[in-house]
Amino acid sequence: MNSSSVIALGLVALLASAGCKPLVDSCPEADFHVSEGAVEGDGSEARPFPTIAAALSAAPSVADSCEVVTIRLQGGVHHESVTLSTRALSLMGEGTEFFGNFNNPGGATLAIERLQIRQAPQFGVRQVGGELLLRSVTISGTTLSQNDPGSGTALRISGGAFVELDVVTLEQNSSQALSADGEGTRVSASLLIVRNNGVHPLVQQSVSSGNSRHLGAIEIQGGTAFSGRSITVRDNAGVGVAVTDGSSAFLARSTLQGTHDVNFGSGPYSANLRVKSSEVELNQVDTTDTFVGVHVIDSKVTYLRGNVSRNGVGMAFHETDGFVHTPSNYNPLMCIDRVAFRENDTPTQFDLLPIPESGPVPAAYCARVALGVD
Repeated sequence: MNSSSVIALGLVALLASAGCKPLVDSCPEADFHVSEGAVEGDGSEARPFPTIAAALSAAPSVADSCEVVTIRLQGGVHHESVTLSTRALSLMGEGTEFFGNFNNPGGATLAIERLQIRQAPQFGVRQVGGELLLRSVTISGTTLSQNDPGSGTALRISGGAFVELDVVTLEQNSSQALSADGEGTRVSASLLIVRNNGVHPLVQQSVSSGNSRHLGAIEIQGGTAFSGRSITVRDNAGVGVAVTDGSSAFLARSTLQGTHDVNFGSGPYSANLRVKSSEVELNQVDTTDTFVGVHVIDSKVTYLRGNVSRNGVGMAFHETDGFVHTPSNYNPLMCIDRVAFRENDTPTQFDLLPIPESGPVPAAYCARVALGVD
């Protein structure tokens, strides 16, 4: 685990210092209107461009000195996929339904407001480096590629990007809602709703062999820092929030509930929060109504106050001084009795049970680690 991971107030300070600022004011010369189906437009409100691509193409010739291009989408529906170059883009809709995606491989600053991104191919927004701001945005129905386990994801963030999500809903996507990866990548979310997202078929097939990538509706990995306040993660498949590989997360006043296993049943691969080789702080977080509330492997999880970790099976995890240790070979599928309590299992026996190096794990141990003891 990366001992320099940033958590709690340190993470909040980091996000604040990262420049969570609005985009610079747009230039009048690079402030365009776009309406699907427009003919012979010049980008004015009266004569809008037909596509975002047309507006971006016009921008350099009329506004070389402008730092940001502002595009205002008119009308209720728009069909287009957009790849950005280096010019910062501020895109403002009117609750517009947008069928397509945004690909930002060069790290240009991108701000999107009041937009509903529907049925995007492979991803809704892909941001590599730079800054991304989403405000009052919904991304839903993202479709997947059969050969790419990372496809079907609403937001794909990497390359040290800084991301701010404010009043954002990510729902009913074929795979993950948010995947954030890499040292220096930082995500700050408030009033975020993540619900009814799925798991890629390739991931479903590989889970039993130990694969855990692309399994979280929100996946924070590779040294990413995540801060979430007033977020709701509910009724997703596999894992609600996964924090892995030297990453850090701070969650406050949030709900992580109702996660299904990868086949939308009640099997062992369903956890509201999974932490592996990382650090997490929880402040007033509800992790109820699933098979395992919190599953922690070689990590540190700190409860600050007011957390709830109960469900129909039992406590969410076994905690000792804020640390929960699970052996690296732990696999719930190998547990005798499928992680079921037995009448003769008591808390004392849980503590005295040896941890096997290999082979089936006694049911009492599985209950102690995966479900915990009240």
